[in-house]
Order: sequence, then C-alpha cells, then structure tokens
Amino acid sequence: MIYCTNKYLTKKTMKSYESTLKLFAKYMKEDKNIYSPLKVKTKDIKQYLEFTKTKGKYSYVIDINSTRSNNPSARRDFGKPVSIWTVNSYLRNIKVFFHG
Repeated sequence: MIYCTNKYLTKKTMKSYESTLKLFAKYMKEDKNIYSPLKVKTKDIKQYLEFTKTKGKYSYVIDINSTRSNNPSARRDFGKPVSIWTVNSYLRNIKVFFHG
C-alpha cells in the first residue's frame, strides 16, 4: 500500500487493491497453507481466480466481523455469480502486487 501511496493512486483504487489482496491472502492461508508471497505459484493464482468465479458474490469475506456491519446476506445479489470484470480486476490487482 505504501507503493500505491507513492504512486499517488486514488483512494478508491487503493481500497480496491487492499481488498483484493486481503481476500487473496486469506485464500492462500486458509486453502493453500501459504503464508509468504514468495511461495505463491502461478497455479495458485489461477486456482484462486477459479474459486472467485464459483464462490458467489459476498459469500467470501475478509473478516467475519465485517458481515455484522455490511450484512452481505441481505443484498439482492448475494451468492450470485461474480462477474468476469470483477475476476479480471482481481487478476490485475494481484499482478500489480507481484510485478509492481
């Protein structure tokens, strides 16, 4: 995030990067038992993107505490398919992290 600040990215862009990376890190830890970015392989990223496509909107969250204030299950689109645009956005954000 320091890199993003130094590049004068907008708050919206930085929030998008941060959210994407937190979800990605959670998946790597919980599903892959990977705690270091140095251990992430291309196949892990591809599997995460596939997971993202199939999980459904708002069904995978960074922190369970956020569901108390955001109440994602009350959303009309909860559990609906994640759009290809969202998946591509996640991929772009992850690429920036690894290739910044």
